[in-house]
Amino acid sequence: MVVDPGGRDEHLVEEIKKWCIRNNYTQTDVFEALVDQATASLNNDDHQPRSQQQKKFACVLGIFYHYGIGTQLNRKESFQWYALAANYNDPFGMNQLGWCYSIPFGTNQDHEKAIYWTKKSAHLGNPSGACNLAYAYQRGTKIEKNEVKSFRWYEYAANAGVLNAQVNMASCYRVGLGTFKDLHEALKWYRSASKHPKHDNYLWLEEL
Repeated sequence: MVVDPGGRDEHLVEEIKKWCIRNNYTQTDVFEALVDQATASLNNDDHQPRSQQQKKFACVLGIFYHYGIGTQLNRKESFQWYALAANYNDPFGMNQLGWCYSIPFGTNQDHEKAIYWTKKSAHLGNPSGACNLAYAYQRGTKIEKNEVKSFRWYEYAANAGVLNAQVNMASCYRVGLGTFKDLHEALKWYRSASKHPKHDNYLWLEEL
């Protein structure tokens, strides 16, 4: 059985709360600051961000709307900010946008757009995007089923520290999905997953 890499990450909200407490901010304070920073680029003449950090703010604001952090949960607002981040060429934003089209979340379901943005995210090196692309290749949803490619993308994501990818690598080796059966390797990845300190989705917190 392989773990679906999509879905709500309940640990993400907890990590954000810890970050706010650690830095003596309320969630509302952080949300309002994000709104100011994320909308600043929209006031530029070309509507383009002036720095990599401004690009990141758009995606992070999408996350706050996604989970209702410091504000009311708003799927449409979340989707719109993820879309803006993706158009800023932010790989994490691309992955989130692909997820929105796949579920759907804040928009209409569109598997072709989901694959398009997930692929872009993965090819730009986003580990979560790589994990989601691997899952797409495994399932063959709006993309040609390819277990070898699925395994390779899981491997990339697992080596980058994505928890679900590590679990899926163990499953691949256990049943021989896209690779040869190897119970020793399966056990290694299960052990690696069990020691996982945190999901890669919160790494952006350290960049703020």
